[in-house]
Amino acid sequence: MTLSTGAKAAELESKLANQQSGSLHTSVELDTLKARVETLEVEKRESLAALERKVGELDQSNEDYQSMSARYQEVKRESAQFESEAREAKASEMSIKVSIEMTSSEAILRNN
Repeated sequence: MTLSTGAKAAELESKLANQQSGSLHTSVELDTLKARVETLEVEKRESLAALERKVGELDQSNEDYQSMSARYQEVKRESAQFESEAREAKASEMSIKVSIEMTSSEAILRNN
């Protein structure tokens, strides 16, 4: 069975219309996907920038912690040194008091 020229033309026009419709749909889908990729790339850059800021903040916090820890150890050593010096001063004070009392007692005994 052969189609007439008009029928062939109509069939070809129908196929062309279907092809154009499919092509338009594919073009719209491609544009949508391109926009989605661009959005994801922007989000990725923003996330990476936020992560880098947080890493910088953590590095700074770690440096601050290390500095405070070192200062704490230094203050702890100074405190121990002051406590030791205070004990030595107290012992020396007691020794002097004992000496004075002994000297006073000896003087009293000599005078009697």
